[in-house]
Amino acid sequence: MKRYIIVCDESTRKGKKYSYFYGGAIIEEKKYQKINEILALCSNLKELGEVKRTKITAANYRYYIELLDIFFNFIRTADVKARVMFCANKDLDILPKAEDETYSKFYYLFIRHAFSIYYIQEDISLRLIFDELPETKDACLKFKTFLVKYLNVAKGANSVSLVAKDIEEVDSKKHMILQCMDVIMGLVDFALNSSAEDRKSIRGKAKWEVWKFVLKKIQAIHPSFCIHATTYPLKSKKGWEDGYKHFVYTKRNK
Repeated sequence: MKRYIIVCDESTRKGKKYSYFYGGAIIEEKKYQKINEILALCSNLKELGEVKRTKITAANYRYYIELLDIFFNFIRTADVKARVMFCANKDLDILPKAEDETYSKFYYLFIRHAFSIYYIQEDISLRLIFDELPETKDACLKFKTFLVKYLNVAKGANSVSLVAKDIEEVDSKKHMILQCMDVIMGLVDFALNSSAEDRKSIRGKAKWEVWKFVLKKIQAIHPSFCIHATTYPLKSKKGWEDGYKHFVYTKRNK
């Protein structure tokens, strides 16, 4: 049974046009540490410190591009399979009324659908790594219990296994893959929700340059990529195999 790590992070819950941003990547566990070390070496050489979308500036944006260039090499070969999920505000009216219910529901949908884990033709086990969850202790326990209950599935030619001890909350400073996904997810958020004025500021121009680079890398994988739409196919073996995809939550795919 192959073992995979999924790293997960979340961002803007209420944006101008799009909300509930989730970003993550799935990596075979035996490859995780090596990829993390390579990314950390690049970050340390550039003295970037913790890598985050909010820390991109006019002085360092070229270094972010260099780091993401390395990261996308792993995405291109699908050693890292990166996924971003979000929802158009027009589709928020059908979600649970309680904020914590919406948050938990989206995280579950992100992990279940964006990675197409039920379409790999073999049995796998999961280890989930979250950046520290912004919830109460009781809410986190309820959320993790929910994941264990509903992500353990035998479907078709494969089964997916997850146990409670394999759901971790970590300090993202020690996990470069998680940091890189924070940047990509944050840039997608910026591209979708920022105004023309936002992009004219000194820092906004820097972020936009990094986003243009990321977009170019995504389009090299998916020439017809559309930032506003799900990158199909998801419900297929191809959905599992692709290095990068968006999953856009809509009223139809709940």
